[in-house]
Amino acid sequence: MHFYKIITKAKPDELKGKIVLLRGSLNTPIVEGKIVDTYRIKRNFETIKFLQEKEAKIILIGHLGKGKEGESLQIISDFISDYIEHKFVKEKNFKKIKKEVQKMENKEVMLLENLRFFSGEKENDPVFAKELSFLGDLYVFDAFDVSHRKNASVNLLPKLFKTYTGIQFNKEIHELTKAQKPKQPAGLIFGGAKMETKIEIVKKLLPVYDFVFVGGIIANTLLSKKYNVGTSVIDESVDVSFLIKNTKIILPVDVIVLNDKNEHFSKKVNKICDNEKIVDIGNETVEILKEKIEKTKSVLWNGPIGWYERGFITHSVFVAKILTSNKNIYSIAGGGDTVACIKASGTINNWSFLSTGGGAMLYFLANDDLMLPKGEHSDL
Repeated sequence: MHFYKIITKAKPDELKGKIVLLRGSLNTPIVEGKIVDTYRIKRNFETIKFLQEKEAKIILIGHLGKGKEGESLQIISDFISDYIEHKFVKEKNFKKIKKEVQKMENKEVMLLENLRFFSGEKENDPVFAKELSFLGDLYVFDAFDVSHRKNASVNLLPKLFKTYTGIQFNKEIHELTKAQKPKQPAGLIFGGAKMETKIEIVKKLLPVYDFVFVGGIIANTLLSKKYNVGTSVIDESVDVSFLIKNTKIILPVDVIVLNDKNEHFSKKVNKICDNEKIVDIGNETVEILKEKIEKTKSVLWNGPIGWYERGFITHSVFVAKILTSNKNIYSIAGGGDTVACIKASGTINNWSFLSTGGGAMLYFLANDDLMLPKGEHSDL
């Protein structure tokens, strides 16, 4: 597998005084005008500070949300300003942006407005990509979280001029490649939604992992083949037959259910009623998972075990604490909701590695590839 060289391998004369277009990870949940999680944003800082040390001029680009009205990067700029001095340019006219770029001095950082405010980013438009490329001398890609998307700043910019990958991106590739050949015994924990992608990863990694614990929609779907799961969310579009009799698969034996009166309580999986929905795993299941985890040397986790959006995170938080209480376990996790559960557990600094990408992490594990092009630089 080959992407581009890491930026730390660049020669000094390639960076000093040069304008570096840096694709960062700036997308994060915003609730009531406040940033919910700063983890991903802070991962940009190491590459930015490295480029400043090499006296480059840095243009930081990224996106927030879907590019709707009100999703300006001003809120991201306000947060970054507490750590890195920079100029935020709200202008969306490339000629005017170019004039601002020409005023830049070495070590200066400029943040451009939300890429999704420009027509062409999500459409993977070559014209838009060329306009962006005219702003810089070289390109650094450090946005692993969007590396599975066929957007102009991911898929086209690296083809237009000399490209390096950032420090965080290389950490992601290194750690997730390592996760494909884990220290034994090893365990997988998958929850949440995104059934199709996760099933492909389970199928791929089953031979090298000793157990796979499933929660969320995967567990609901597998349980539905044997029991009544009431109004629980399932996905019949994906073939799960290869998992049903596999002895490595661990399913919940008890769950928390929510009924049509908005009451929630614990039940055995064979006692669920028609008006009840599975929203989390039960205490007995947690103990089974704890026993398994304590015997492992490495664990990979993606997706909350409970219904995160409705606040059922108790057992996800507990699992995070179990995984980090034993320093001999090499622990890797990824996904926005998963990291939010980890943050709630107070263990965010105790993990071996936390990925900045949820979908990108799943895509890479399933395909050993990304939308970031490989090979020699070429013109469009």
